[in-house]
Amino acid sequence: MLANPRTIDYQVVRTSLLSGLLKTMHSNLHEAHPICIYEVSDVVLKDEKQSRKARNERHVAGVWGGKEGGFEQVHGIIDRLMVVMEAPNYTIKESSCKRS
Repeated sequence: MLANPRTIDYQVVRTSLLSGLLKTMHSNLHEAHPICIYEVSDVVLKDEKQSRKARNERHVAGVWGGKEGGFEQVHGIIDRLMVVMEAPNYTIKESSCKRS
């Protein structure tokens, strides 16, 4: 937790973007489907090499919600993003969330 945050939203340092995306998804369940949202922001990761034992790292995360699969759409968005950012070598990490 952070001391003297401006608002309660800034009270905790984020280590992942996923929780915020899921909260936004939940708040918009009444909207038409599919819902596609994304966020580009910094997260904080442990780093023992740094004097503060942590470092910021820019992440991008997205959520696709619909009644049908959206793999093709998500894949296309990621490919386009990587082309625009001129990132020739990139990897997509699978979420650590458990599927039921």
